[in-house]
Amino acid sequence: MRMLLPLCVLALLLRAVTSQTPEIEPNESKTTATTAVLGTSGITAQITGSSTGAGTLAGTLSNDTWLLQMPALPPGLYKHALTLSSTTPGHTATVRGLNQSAGVIGTIDVTFQTSATLANGDRLNQWYGFGNGGQLYYRVGGLSTTTAPYVATLSSTPVTPLCAGTYAPGNITISTVQQGHVTNTDLWVYDANFNPVPTFGNDDEPAPGLTNQSRLVRAFTPGTYYLAIAPTPFANDQPAAPDDRTQTATVLDRPGIVACGAVGTNTNVAFSMTDANGTTAVPAVKANAFDIVWARFEVSAIPLPPPFQTNSPQSSLDINGATTIGLLPARTRACVGQPVSLNFGSTLVGSGFDLAVAPGAALSGPSGCGGGQGGLLTPAGQQVNVNVGAPGFFFLFNFGFPPFAGPSTVTFASPNPLVVTAQLLVLDPSIADLFRLSAAAELVVEASTPIPTPIVGPAQDDTSITVNVGCLSFYNVVYTQIHPTTNGRVNFVAQSSTAAAAVATMQTGNPSVGAWADLDPSVGGTMTVSSPGPGIFRVDYNQVRYFGSTLASQLATFGIQFDANTNGVALDGLAGITDPTPLAVTMVLGISMGNLGATPGAATAFTIGGPNSLPLVTDMIYSSGQAGTLTPGLSRIDFTPIQGGPTGTGYAWTGS
Repeated sequence: MRMLLPLCVLALLLRAVTSQTPEIEPNESKTTATTAVLGTSGITAQITGSSTGAGTLAGTLSNDTWLLQMPALPPGLYKHALTLSSTTPGHTATVRGLNQSAGVIGTIDVTFQTSATLANGDRLNQWYGFGNGGQLYYRVGGLSTTTAPYVATLSSTPVTPLCAGTYAPGNITISTVQQGHVTNTDLWVYDANFNPVPTFGNDDEPAPGLTNQSRLVRAFTPGTYYLAIAPTPFANDQPAAPDDRTQTATVLDRPGIVACGAVGTNTNVAFSMTDANGTTAVPAVKANAFDIVWARFEVSAIPLPPPFQTNSPQSSLDINGATTIGLLPARTRACVGQPVSLNFGSTLVGSGFDLAVAPGAALSGPSGCGGGQGGLLTPAGQQVNVNVGAPGFFFLFNFGFPPFAGPSTVTFASPNPLVVTAQLLVLDPSIADLFRLSAAAELVVEASTPIPTPIVGPAQDDTSITVNVGCLSFYNVVYTQIHPTTNGRVNFVAQSSTAAAAVATMQTGNPSVGAWADLDPSVGGTMTVSSPGPGIFRVDYNQVRYFGSTLASQLATFGIQFDANTNGVALDGLAGITDPTPLAVTMVLGISMGNLGATPGAATAFTIGGPNSLPLVTDMIYSSGQAGTLTPGLSRIDFTPIQGGPTGTGYAWTGS
């Protein structure tokens, strides 16, 4: 009996931390949707059901439609992710919305967001809420093969908005036009309580603008505001503003929810903010599928300092050239073993200097975006962003202050993962602090993550998957994911299922590498992703048939290999790429930095020998033509990093 009581209590506790809501048929439409209240803080909420079709009649052959109510949480900003899993994967999950015409919200049910397929076959959908129990419609459709029940599990994560600064009351312009990218953006402004400000949104800039980027000009009164910005499609429950050139975008059914339908990763959504005092460029990146970038800004007649110190001619420090305007730390990401350059500068030659170093991230200081996260504001208004209270904090010269001899660079590579921040201090008796601080240079060194068991790719035509790799440098840009496609190439930034191999797309699309052609594993063959060794990632295509092939010999076998230890890339097994003549199949074989600044250059005739460099570091290294004819006599092409280009690194090639 003594043992029975604790076991009963434990059982009750275990039951309490998970709340599962089963579907109730009929639920094929919004009007018959099953309502699920997805728990509260500390409780894992799940929904479960069965679907083997996408019909509109009640039963397992129909869609399952849900009205989901978010958990009641403390007021704030939350990312809600719903991950659907099943022992018979193949479901499609969608976030539902309503049509809009001429800025008037209609009543027609439409798809807003379609689930992303994870490497393990799970389906992911995501949106944002504010702790106030917002609602949205969610639908699950199946196939004849999805006979097992599905379970969708909600996770809710607090989000800290980036700081966009302080601006004067009056007209403020928020714009993504001419901000160093061509991302098709959408944005909306929220008040201090996360209520959408009516008409304070924009998808396509107003006339006479012609781009699909965003430009919002509105009169702001003093207060705290939040900006939601993302690639389209983006939706809340608000109709389009009258000056928005897009008046037909999908909206969500209920208030309290915001969502993005774009699956791309590492997407540039930088924006600028202009008030009576000038323009501030705010860097911003949408990191993951369905993410929205949130930024907090203040409107105040009293200028308030930014949370991070900036460089000045008297004191400057950066790693690999990364700088800051004070809204974000000057952060550099690198992989284990990847060389980085620490650059010192000061016009106060001969003045004493020292370098403050602390483990951990840079700390924001008191600013217009709040009290900060541990940084210190000096009497002269400088921000101390290194963590002076961290164990292991030190001064490089132990307050020795040797004379600064002039600009210098130190190059090093970390053999282990770490996060460290440094800030330069140069003595200057002309200011109240008696010293000048540089920006805080933050370095994040990450290790690659091995793939525990090989991942067999989808057997469908024109399909891509996302695989987590931890840390991989490609053209000196660090990525946490790769996106292999069944058409013979690996993309960075986002998935792509484009079958038609084209040199122009390789130049203007996302960075990529491979032997790109229209392959079709649904006819035969497999794509497999694996980690055969530490820091090594491979995507292997084994006897994958060409699309439209009628002969068993019309197939391609080859591999794409990434080495996170050296940042090298290789295409190997090239003799296994057959010429499918008489079937005409265009292949583009090679490597490109894509929309990071690739130049087309001339096609390369790949031969044995090397290393071979192209006239420009930004030139794509490629050959294009009939599949199976591009690398005669070669079994492997190695691409090795060389210095230069807009990202700091290009590649040379060697054939063998």
